[in-house]
Amino acid sequence: MSELSDRLGERIRSIRDKMNLSRAEFAGIVGMSEDALGLIERGETTPRLENLQKIASYVDMQVSELIDLKKNASGNASPKNTNRKIKTLDNFTAYLKTKSPEQIRMLHDVAISILDKKRR
Repeated sequence: MSELSDRLGERIRSIRDKMNLSRAEFAGIVGMSEDALGLIERGETTPRLENLQKIASYVDMQVSELIDLKKNASGNASPKNTNRKIKTLDNFTAYLKTKSPEQIRMLHDVAISILDKKRR
C-alpha cells in the first residue's frame, strides 16, 4: 500500500512476535479478525484508529508511541517508555524489600502463572 503502512505493519508484527503471540491470539486479544491483523502486518492496509488504540492499550503504549516510525521495526522502546519501565521496576523492587522470602516466592509463582497464561 505505502511505505508508511509497511513500516507500521512491521512494527506491529515485531511487537506481537516479542510477546510470543500468534496472529490469531493477538487478534483475539485486541478484538479484531486474524485476517484484518494479517493485512495490517503485511502493510496491505492501514489500521483504523480504534484498532490502533486497542493494540496500543494492550501493549501498554500510547498510540503516538506505537506509530512513532522513527523507531526501527523491532519496536525498540523510546527513552520515555524505558524510563517508565525502570521506575516501575524500582518501585516494585522497593516493595519486595518489605516482604518475606516466602511472600516473594509466592508472588513469583503467581506472576509466572499469569504471564504463562497470557502466552497461550
